[in-house]
Amino acid sequence: MQLNSVDAEDREYGCAALGVYISNPSTLTEVLSKKVVRLITPLLQDSKMSVQVAASGALRWVILVEA
Repeated sequence: MQLNSVDAEDREYGCAALGVYISNPSTLTEVLSKKVVRLITPLLQDSKMSVQVAASGALRWVILVEA
């Protein structure tokens, strides 16, 4: 899985791709049931700022779509 990659660009891309996927309201239930948020949350403390930004962007979609 790209979120667990040793390459920061892979982690960043994984977060960005997940954010696009989450932005579709019909997929949010699936994402939440698979507890993907637990995978993204640790990336908020990643050593690379770009990964932190991408992770926060993905989590933002969870909040916006759920509201």
